[in-house]
Amino acid sequence: MFKYFSIYFCFITFISHINNSISNHREKRFLIFPRGNPTRHQFVAGIGIPVDLEPESMVIGYVFKAQYFLPYNVSQLSPTRLTRSISDNDAIEVNDDARWTIYHAIDIVLRQKMKIDGTQCILRAICEMTKLPLTHESGLLGELLHILFVPSTTASSLVRNEYTFAETIGKSAENCENVFHKCSFSLSSMFSALQNF
Repeated sequence: MFKYFSIYFCFITFISHINNSISNHREKRFLIFPRGNPTRHQFVAGIGIPVDLEPESMVIGYVFKAQYFLPYNVSQLSPTRLTRSISDNDAIEVNDDARWTIYHAIDIVLRQKMKIDGTQCILRAICEMTKLPLTHESGLLGELLHILFVPSTTASSLVRNEYTFAETIGKSAENCENVFHKCSFSLSSMFSALQNF
C-alpha cells in the first residue's frame, strides 16, 4: 500500500509541477485597434500669413498634415526585415540633388509668375541668408531657411560654383543688392528684417 501511495504522490507532484510552470508563463500581449474605429493619429500644422490689401483683409494659409495608421492586426506590429549586404569592393554613391531641384523649381516660379530673373534672385537670397544670423535660436523656420539657402550645409560633392560664390559674397562685407543687381526684390525680406538697436 505504501508503494502505491508513494507512486501516487510522485505522480501528483509531477503533474502539479507541470501545471505551475505552464500557468507562470504567458505570451506578451499587444493592444490591437479594431478596424471599425478611427485607426489613425493625425498631426496637423499650419501657418497663416496676412496679406496687406487696402480695401479688405486676407490671410494666406499653408497646412501640413500627416497621418499615422494604428495597427489592426498582430502581424503589423513587427516590421518587415530587409537585409542588405555591401561588400568591401562596392562603392556607395551619394546622389543629393534635392537642393538643386528646389533651386530650379524656385527659379521657374520666379521666371513664370513674377517675370524676374530667378537665378539672380536665388543667388541674392543665398547671399542675404548667409549674412543673417540664423541659428537654432531662430526656431524651426530659421533653421530650415538656413539649411535651404546656405549651400555649404549640403553633403553633396557636386556643389555648383555660382551658389558657392553667392555664399562667399554673403560671408564677406559686400552688399548683396549691388552684386546681384538684376534681381529687383529681396527674397529674404519677405520673412526677415534686420534692425539696428
